[in-house]
Amino acid sequence: VSQSRYSEIDVIDFNRHSMFLVLLETCICLLGILYGKSGPTFAKDIYGHLPYEEALKKGNKLVDDYLETFYGLAEWIEFIQNFARKHGYVENLFGLHRRLPDIKSRDNYLRSEAERQAQNTPIQGTGAMMTNLSCIKAVETFQKQRLKSMIISTVHDSIVLDVYVPELEFVSSFMRDTMENIHKPYFDDKGVPYKADAELGDSYAELYEVNDFGGLSNTRRYREWVDEKTKEEEMAYQKAWEEKLKGVV
Repeated sequence: VSQSRYSEIDVIDFNRHSMFLVLLETCICLLGILYGKSGPTFAKDIYGHLPYEEALKKGNKLVDDYLETFYGLAEWIEFIQNFARKHGYVENLFGLHRRLPDIKSRDNYLRSEAERQAQNTPIQGTGAMMTNLSCIKAVETFQKQRLKSMIISTVHDSIVLDVYVPELEFVSSFMRDTMENIHKPYFDDKGVPYKADAELGDSYAELYEVNDFGGLSNTRRYREWVDEKTKEEEMAYQKAWEEKLKGVV
C-alpha cells in the first residue's frame, strides 16, 4: 500500500486499534523521512484531527523518536546530503548517477527539493533498476520457453503479469526468484535479503496475497481459491462495518 493511501485514512476511526495506529505511524514516518518530510508535515498527515499545537508536538516527537531509535538512518541522511553537496550528484547501488545542480542553490525551495532527491534517489533508483532488469529477464525467458503468460505493466517497483493458469506455478516461482536475486551480479547486498511479495487475482483491482502457488496451476483449484479469498474479504468487511456501527451507536 502506498504512503499516499495511508495518509488519506481517517485516523480517528482507528483510535481504538492502537496496534494499527502504531503501524500506520511507522509506515508514514519511515517513508516520509526518506522523502524529506519533517514534524509539521507529519502533524498534518497523521494528527490533523488534533489542535495544531498538539499535532505539531506529536509530529516532532514522532520524528525525534524514530531517528533516535534508528540512529543509522539519521547518519545516512546526513552522509548522502553531504555527498551530494560535495560532488553535485548521488548514485544508486548500480552506480548510476543523478545530477543535482540545485543542491547548492540559494533558493530555499530548489535546495530543499534537491536534498529530498538526494535522499530518495539511491533507494527508488535502485528499486527501479531491479524492476526493469527483472522485466527484461522475464520477457527473454517467456519468449524462449514460448509461454502464453506476459508482462502487462509495472507499478512503482511491482510487476503486473497476465498469467496463463497452467503456467502459474512456474511463472510465480521464476518471478519471485528473479526479483529477489537480479541485483547480485551488480552489487554486494551485505547479506540483506530482498523479498518479493506475490498477489494473485482475476484483475488488478481484486488481488489477494499468496505465498504457496502449489496446485493453483489447475484451473478448477484456482477458481476455488479465488472464491475462498473473495468470501473471506466480504466477511472481513462485514465484520468491520458491524464493529464501526456499534461504535457509532
